[in-house]
Amino acid sequence: MPLPKIEGLATGGTAGPAHPGFCLDDLSGRLVELAGGADTAVLTLVTGVLLEAQLRGEPVAWVATGATTFFPPDLAASGIDLAALPVIQVEKGLPVLRAADALLRSGSFGVVVLDLGEQVSMTLAVQTRLVGLARRFATALIALTRSRNHPQRTRGPRSQSRANSLGSLVSLRAACTHRRTDFDRFTCELHALKDKRRGPGWRHTEVCRGPNGLC
Repeated sequence: MPLPKIEGLATGGTAGPAHPGFCLDDLSGRLVELAGGADTAVLTLVTGVLLEAQLRGEPVAWVATGATTFFPPDLAASGIDLAALPVIQVEKGLPVLRAADALLRSGSFGVVVLDLGEQVSMTLAVQTRLVGLARRFATALIALTRSRNHPQRTRGPRSQSRANSLGSLVSLRAACTHRRTDFDRFTCELHALKDKRRGPGWRHTEVCRGPNGLC
């Protein structure tokens, strides 16, 4: 469930700049994996990127797997133009990869989201093709994954960056969590476990307002 954002900030780790940020410019041309467990803030954080792209006039697309996807009114409450967000519903496995390939190859989208649910792996050949297309057309390819074993609970930074990852060509992999800090306030945090551009360790935080049904 995406939560409407009140404010956002980024805090740097020792391996990167003071304010690495989490924005469309930083994600364009990259394969990004946002991972979370039961307390995930994955949908909230990716919604911010989609909104940024739409405000710039960049088309976005969402590829959903399985029987469920996001709750449209929640995205609308966050400012997303649902009429400009095509959603492609496919089965897991090869169909989702074919959909991603077709969307990227069109060169028409600033952001393509792959809502994969439980984590899956991609072969090196598939990663290479998708990453090449993302770079060619400056598209942010963002994979959303969920697992019972939360990445932050894995011991050691090296193990964190590898555990349950989609593959070695993921450019940015981050764990996403949220916690209630007031009656209707939630702090959503992204922790970079792997970042080929800036190094791991930095964090991005957004303070969000909880919807009526959650407060």
